[in-house]
Amino acid sequence: MLNSSITYAKKKKAFFIVFNIALFTIIIIGLVVAVSKFNDPERVSSSIDNSKEKATEDQSSIIKLGGIDTSDGKDLLIWLIGGSSNNFGKRDLVKGETITWTVACEQERELKIGIMSVSTKKIYSEIVNDGTGTVTFTIPEDGDYRIYVENNSLDDAHFHLILDEKLEGAIV
Repeated sequence: MLNSSITYAKKKKAFFIVFNIALFTIIIIGLVVAVSKFNDPERVSSSIDNSKEKATEDQSSIIKLGGIDTSDGKDLLIWLIGGSSNNFGKRDLVKGETITWTVACEQERELKIGIMSVSTKKIYSEIVNDGTGTVTFTIPEDGDYRIYVENNSLDDAHFHLILDEKLEGAIV
């Protein structure tokens, strides 16, 4: 009788050890899988691409890959991560009208500054190679246009875009 109690206790202890090892192994495997999915470059890239598409689709004043701030509707402080772009605001422009804007970047970055036709989505822009300068556009046709900005550099860009006229209403 004593022998069967000892055998039962040994079996119970062995089962407890095996159960704990199996549970520990499952937890470790789960953590490894979770960490590997979190660090998956395709997932991160896909997430960034989706953000770019959503920002363009929503035409939101909140840039998904940066931001815009203004206190007067004319001097815009814009931040964009490298390789990103956005369009915002809305202005009715007349064919032949000329607009001139000033760009002043905190860093030396290649920026594309322009306008985008709301109806055709065509972009009319100029490259500002070192991030600081002026851009001038002659409006090609009557219509509504949005401001277009693009950071062609790999690094973040923080810059002021000073418009010729104040944007009225929300920057959407």
